[in-house]
Amino acid sequence: MQQYLDIQKSLAKADAVDNFTDDNFSVGEAYLAKNNDTVRNAYLAKDKIEQTNDIADIMIDSIDQNEEQDENNLLQY
Repeated sequence: MQQYLDIQKSLAKADAVDNFTDDNFSVGEAYLAKNNDTVRNAYLAKDKIEQTNDIADIMIDSIDQNEEQDENNLLQY
């Protein structure tokens, strides 16, 4: 019986982490995340990666705009 409960807990953790990828988790999963370090850390890691990606996208857009502006300046001369 204990093995069954351990498997169910592991499956619940896996489902919670999986649902965090689209920020679509249930109240039960939110409770699990609040009370489980592994799930909470996985969510925080995902959030950190998304923030890093957003920053990288902004930097790439800025570089592209600067290169385009430099190209236009060269064409004017």
